[in-house]
Amino acid sequence: MKVLRVRVLAPILVVAALTVTLILMINDDERDVSELGPKSDPIVVESTTEHQDLLLILSMPKARWSASEEILVEATLKNTGDESISLQYPSSQRFDLAIVGAGDQEVFRWSKGQVFRQVLGEVTLKPGESISENLMWVITDNDGTSTRYSGTYILIVESSANTLKGVRVEHDISLE
Repeated sequence: MKVLRVRVLAPILVVAALTVTLILMINDDERDVSELGPKSDPIVVESTTEHQDLLLILSMPKARWSASEEILVEATLKNTGDESISLQYPSSQRFDLAIVGAGDQEVFRWSKGQVFRQVLGEVTLKPGESISENLMWVITDNDGTSTRYSGTYILIVESSANTLKGVRVEHDISLE
């Protein structure tokens, strides 16, 4: 008799748990973000570009920034294919970040002034695997000027892999 109760109750408990989870997910999706206030998690802005079976992803917490804020960007390269992919790098640098302003003028490049180990590197990504790096636009331009101006800029993330030269993802950002 005890075995019968477990066999009958177990599926009912699983269905009940799934129903509660589904209701919570639906309610969570219907929340008005403005009601959450400043304690809510930031909305992630994401742009992607695909090259063969590699997805280059640019993620950041928002698209509108104060001109005095440091802008944090996550660069990710993900293998979306069914086979492993090996990437060769000319140094220890894996990604770069560039900021382009009015007139297509590059105003900032993350790698400028950085020192990378000058060793050949190889990263193998299995299907579904990715590598990521956080890059930051500090409150300076390439000349070291500590002022940024309000306006719209193009944020560009590139992979430094030899086989991905020229592959990049872009996203417009606003500084207020």
